[in-house]
Amino acid sequence: MAAIATQQWDATSYGYSTAFYHTPEQVAVMTTEDIYTLHSLPCLTQTLAQVKYPSNKALVAEWLTNHESISVGWWDWQGARNYLFVDGHVKYVQAQQILSAGNGYPDINLTIAGIGGKDY
Repeated sequence: MAAIATQQWDATSYGYSTAFYHTPEQVAVMTTEDIYTLHSLPCLTQTLAQVKYPSNKALVAEWLTNHESISVGWWDWQGARNYLFVDGHVKYVQAQQILSAGNGYPDINLTIAGIGGKDY
């Protein structure tokens, strides 16, 4: 049983949006690679009160979809994920419904305008 669970769930996780620990100005110049590069830009915590559109900005999202018959990665326009939005609601959203981020993908880390922008 453990092998099956590992195969099915080991690569899944939830991601806290980079837009909440970088300023909108930083997010505007960041690339996907910058998200994973240590010391690329200093972390500057953003507060929930600074979020311009709380019902449209995702705070946390599933890393991979396991709810459909296809297996996709984060930077993919197929599939769907569960998103926790700043206003507290959770919604299962198709990737095509997420607005394109600065890197051209449905990526809540690099939302255009950071916490001043919308993901949905």
